[in-house]
Amino acid sequence: MINTEALKRFEKLYDVRIDQLFWIAGVSLHNDELESLLSFLRKKHWERLFPEIYRSKFFEEIYEEKEDLINVLTDFEKYGFLAKVLVPQCQDFRYTKDGEPKGWMICGFVCRVEYVYAETTELLLEEIEKVSSEVFKEYVEKDKKKQKVKSLNV
Repeated sequence: MINTEALKRFEKLYDVRIDQLFWIAGVSLHNDELESLLSFLRKKHWERLFPEIYRSKFFEEIYEEKEDLINVLTDFEKYGFLAKVLVPQCQDFRYTKDGEPKGWMICGFVCRVEYVYAETTELLLEEIEKVSSEVFKEYVEKDKKKQKVKSLNV
């Protein structure tokens, strides 16, 4: 995948942006930024990003201590790409007669933070697209419920 293709794919993702990106194979085992990001991950993130680690008998201890987390990744041969992704909030949707969103407002300063891991840049972008789509669907569902409540109160 060339960068211009990646840029075109990002343009279709509701202003989603990568805030931090780490290529684990290329970072020092003492990288404070990556260690900090890993320490902020919740259990649900570990389960989704690194299921083998999450299911290991050592996970609870690893999670509680929050030390040497880069070593944990390398012990499990996780040398790929870890990204902190910002998904802007979408609101004020307009819908077609079929109920499909046709327009919305993007609040670029209010973002949901998601984390994505993949072994290659192509797979990373696919995962970002998947997460972005899932979050967008959640925004649509939330908006539809909000509009339904408004119509009931009128």
